[in-house]
Amino acid sequence: MDDSKRFSRQIPLLGSDGMKRIRESSVAIIGCGALGSAQAEMLSRAGVGHIKVIDKDVVEISNIHRTHMASEEDARSSTPKSLVCKRGIKEIDSSIRVDAFIEEFSPSNAEKLLNGVDLIVDGTDNMLSRYLINEASIKLGIPWIYAGIYSWYGSVMLIKPNEGPCFRCLMPDLEGAIRGAGRGSRENFIPSLGSVTTLVSSISSTIAIRLLSGLRVEGGVLYAIDASNMSIEAIRVERNPRCPTCVMHKYQFLK
Repeated sequence: MDDSKRFSRQIPLLGSDGMKRIRESSVAIIGCGALGSAQAEMLSRAGVGHIKVIDKDVVEISNIHRTHMASEEDARSSTPKSLVCKRGIKEIDSSIRVDAFIEEFSPSNAEKLLNGVDLIVDGTDNMLSRYLINEASIKLGIPWIYAGIYSWYGSVMLIKPNEGPCFRCLMPDLEGAIRGAGRGSRENFIPSLGSVTTLVSSISSTIAIRLLSGLRVEGGVLYAIDASNMSIEAIRVERNPRCPTCVMHKYQFLK
């Protein structure tokens, strides 16, 4: 299919060169649930040429209300979420190269999975994974987009290695994150609304599209989303001059 026709509505915004950049870009999406599946759909519709999707979990019926591209049949057959995303992406645009990994994103495979991509997108639901993404991002020099949600609230921030604050600057309380690591378990599930997760995913995906197309995007700005009163606040985050990760380059999670 002719890309000029497929993307005729977004080329005027991004330019032909920007569209070419997107087509030649590679993105890793870590987590294929509510956030990650929506990000995968939006980035594939925007024309990202190579997408890696990483998730060890399978679809359950409780995922359907907020997980894009997943069906009741996927829940009945316990289809891996990464394969659901791959199928959906290929149905949207068969020319996209999709690598699906049915495995846990971990200290032992993080660098291997992320090496060579242009951007990392956070579709996870826990802080420990984000600290790991952050360390891999800083070490490999790959920008990443943090996206989180809880109840009616969400947050998004672009992190550019060596250009401002990292996630550890934003969330320095490592011990608190470790204590709260089980919050997303079945026993302590995170309450969510599908439209709110999609809103957060849309903001993170818009940042990704702008960055990949070559448009200017400022890193280190936290977008705090409150869907209970329909507000978005932009908060500038300062770099911690003693940050263990982005300043001292001490990697506590990577192996």
